[in-house]
Amino acid sequence: MGSVQIQGQLWGSRARDWAACVERMCLPLFGATLDTACVTPGARLLDAGYGTGILALLARFRKPTLGGGR
Repeated sequence: MGSVQIQGQLWGSRARDWAACVERMCLPLFGATLDTACVTPGARLLDAGYGTGILALLARFRKPTLGGGR
């Protein structure tokens, strides 16, 4: 089985299950990432649209200034 088929199985019908599992496991890492990036009220933050969006959701509680587009 080639890489395309393997990735299709991993990200296909069970993608939500995988994302939920990984997000739960990585919550401490996400918090540490936001701390390290100094995401605090007024900090400028750009969500580039990669991943599941959980990091952006957690960052929102820190009240940054969101940027994007023009």
